Amino acid sequence: MEGASFSFIKSSSLRKKITESIEFSVLLWTASEGIETKYKDEIYRTIILYNIAIIEALLLLYTKQLKIKLPAEDCYTNSFSFPKYFQQMKDGEIVVSLRKKTEKVDSQIGLNDLIRVNKNYLGESLYKEVKSLNSIRNTFHLSKKRTNLSPSKEKSVSSFNTLLKIIEKMKKG
Repeated sequence: MEGASFSFIKSSSLRKKITESIEFSVLLWTASEGIETKYKDEIYRTIILYNIAIIEALLLLYTKQLKIKLPAEDCYTNSFSFPKYFQQMKDGEIVVSLRKKTEKVDSQIGLNDLIRVNKNYLGESLYKEVKSLNSIRNTFHLSKKRTNLSPSKEKSVSSFNTLLKIIEKMKKG
């Protein structure tokens, strides 16, 4: 699978990780056919998790290749609290600090950042598909309700289709 399909990924390490993740998603898909019904949603959710993680990696790669700048974040340092005499606030504390703009490192760049800066590249339809998959990925939090967001077989298929569209788009350049 690694050959020409992913030749646009120059890093052999990233290419291998993406290939193995796709192979694992396919393995899960195959396994879902013979698994108890009560576990199918978890299999589908895991497939979506892997596919959206691959999409995130591909969008980060694209962003870095084109040197697209993400908006810098405000970073506050050297904070100093005003004396108690000025602290008449019930909900907080008045402080003075140094505000600097800082660039995010790769590990701090989230999918929402990548979707936002690549919206034009993705186009409206693909943008919406990725956003939808990301909302399903966010149901992995075990303490949150999973009703209404339960993945289905169709949503798993959709995650593969969305991933394929992004791969094809990146292959074209």
